[in-house]
Amino acid sequence: MLVFIGTSFIGCESDDDDNSGQGEIELSTTITGTENFPELSGEGNVISLNNEFTANVTINGAEPDSEHPWHVHEGTCATGGGIVGPPDEYALLEVSDEGSAEATATIIGTGLSEDGNYHINVHLSADDLGTIIGCGDLNGDNTI
Repeated sequence: MLVFIGTSFIGCESDDDDNSGQGEIELSTTITGTENFPELSGEGNVISLNNEFTANVTINGAEPDSEHPWHVHEGTCATGGGIVGPPDEYALLEVSDEGSAEATATIIGTGLSEDGNYHINVHLSADDLGTIIGCGDLNGDNTI
C-alpha cells in the first residue's frame, strides 16, 4: 500500500523584512480633470501582490448622482492603453449629492509589472467609455 503525506503552504510570509517573493508594488496618482471636465479631481492607489491587485479611487467635483466607470489601464494618460483585468470587475463610481465618489476593485489573476506604466481613467458613462473625464498616471515608490 502506498501512502502519500504532503503539506502545502499558500501565501505564507517569511520573517524577512525584504519583500522578495511577495511581488508587492505600490502605486499612487493624483487624478485631474480633462479640458471639458476641469473640475474633477481625486486620487487613486494601487497595491499589487503577486497575481492580484487592489485599486481604490476617490473623485470630487463630479456631477451629483452620476455614475462613472473607471479602470486601471496600461500605459500613461498621454499614450493610453488597454484595461488591466476584466472591465466588469471595477465597481462603478456612484457620485453623491455633493459630487464625490469612492470605489475599490480587486482584480484576481492579473498582477502589475514592476517595469510597467499604468494609469487610471475615469470615463463619462458606461455608454460613453471613449470620453475620459479624469486621468492620473500611477507612479510612486515601487517595491518588489
